Parts: sequence; structure tokens; C-alpha cells
Amino acid sequence: MSGRLFITAFALTFAVALALPRLSQDAMGGAEAPEGGQAMGEATANAAATAPALPPARYGATVEIDRSSDGHFWANVLLNGTTKRMLVDTGATSIALSEEDAHSIGINPLPSAFSDQATTASGVVQVARVHIATVRIGDIERADIPAVVIQGQQSIAPLFGQSFLRTIDNVSISGDKMVMR
Repeated sequence: MSGRLFITAFALTFAVALALPRLSQDAMGGAEAPEGGQAMGEATANAAATAPALPPARYGATVEIDRSSDGHFWANVLLNGTTKRMLVDTGATSIALSEEDAHSIGINPLPSAFSDQATTASGVVQVARVHIATVRIGDIERADIPAVVIQGQQSIAPLFGQSFLRTIDNVSISGDKMVMR
């Protein structure tokens, strides 16, 4: 009897643990706007209406990315329901977007929000710190991921950096393949 009770309690706890990320993501719909950004609920609601239907993210999912002919790893990443082709940069501290890319996913920092500086390969740039409500690559999805918007940079490739990658248990590169688990 106590064994059956333990298994039932374990199954219930496991089910709640799986549901919590989705519940907290849904609860963020009414969250206050992050510094310099706009409320994520509005962006998520707008993006959800246009986003393609995807299978639910799975616990323990694996994503494999092949090295492109330019020697880099590029991935199609869903940001607030909008697909962006991003350069996976394990050396980048954060997800980094141009103002144009940020606007396309519903994030519009005020000019006064560009109060921080970051050093890039091109030099020092002004950035606004923001949060992306949902970020998904393959079957791996996370909520409320920190990012930066680079002021005035329209020709940069969006960078998929450590603010997301550190949420994954393992990122490895072997030969021409990057694997995230």
C-alpha cells in the first residue's frame, strides 16, 4: 500500500514539475515591461496568432546543428513566436539582436534604455537589456531569457549566446556537428 502511495505521489510531483514552466510562462503574459522594453504578454499574444503550430517542447530533447559552409553554426530559432536565423555563438554572453530584429519580435526599447555598453568584435556598442518571453530551438524551449538590443546596428546577424545556452545541460561540438541536450 505505501509503495503504491509513493509511486502515485512521485507521478503527481513529476507531472507538476513538467507543468510549472508552462504555467509560469502563461503567467508572464501580464508581466510588467522589462527595463527599456515592452510588456512581453502583448508581444507573445501577437506572435502566437501568427506562429506555426509546433509540437510541445520535450524534457530531455536534443537539437543537432550542422556546420554551414561558412564554418559557423546557424539555427532557426523561435523568439516570441517569430522565426529568426541566428548565429550560434558560444562565446557571446547573451542573445544579441539589432533594433530591427527586436522590433520584429515585439520588443521596442526606448532610446533612453540604451544605457549600457558591450564590447563586440566590431568595437564598443550601446545596448538595451531586455528579456525575451519565449525562446525555442528545435524541441528545447525556455522562458524569460535575458538579451541585449544593439543600438543602431541593422546589418548584424542575431547572436544566439550564453543567456540561452547556459540553460541547457550540454552543448558540444564534434567535427561539423553541434549537439544541444
